[in-house]
Amino acid sequence: DGTRATGSLSGRLNRGLSERGDLLFDGGYTGVTYTGTNLTDYANAFLGGTWSHERHASDVPYVRLATTHFEPTGRRPSSDGLDALIGLRRSTSQRLNWEIAVGGNRVWGENPRNGWIGDFSMSYERTPRTRFAFAVSRSVTPSGEGELTEAGRLSANWQYELSEYGRVGADVFWRDTRGTAPDTTSGVSVWANRELSPAWSLRLSYAFRQQEPQGGAKASGHTVALVLSCAHPMLSLF
Repeated sequence: DGTRATGSLSGRLNRGLSERGDLLFDGGYTGVTYTGTNLTDYANAFLGGTWSHERHASDVPYVRLATTHFEPTGRRPSSDGLDALIGLRRSTSQRLNWEIAVGGNRVWGENPRNGWIGDFSMSYERTPRTRFAFAVSRSVTPSGEGELTEAGRLSANWQYELSEYGRVGADVFWRDTRGTAPDTTSGVSVWANRELSPAWSLRLSYAFRQQEPQGGAKASGHTVALVLSCAHPMLSLF
């Protein structure tokens, strides 16, 4: 058995370019350390920009560019990645919203390659208090294998609004990772969120996660987290 410790910091800045156009910058840093395993500690930083233009109330096309720098510890070389996406957010009705994006990815480093990325998500408000969401995606993400790896992911979410300031919910996911050490990961989590003020909120969550390497033994873990978030109209850290 082993443990994983993660520390992260991220933020975003949103600027209105015109009555219908917006430019969003986002970035972040994550550091991961492992103990009791043969996985590689790493640090990962990303910076992205998204330009969107509201054609009308229900359609918002956008273009996104994002760069990633992956730095494993030890003697493994670093890697850099570039994502380019074209997407569309659409409100089919007051209750149903969906988003689709497709694009390409380029990785430079020990294992340079080109590939495609994309995602599709949908949310549905069954009642004014209850919402369901579903998402499927293909992306290139950092991993403990010491490189950026391709991953496909399915996820679903349910949440219920207890009051104007409180929500509870549950999430499930399944992810298939390809690389030098392919594996399948699944998990489930439950959470409660409380809005402390217009800018601050507190979230308590419990998660169970199971990982099954190809040709290896299963591993599982439990996580309890308490997260304090701040959201400013222009700048948010979370």
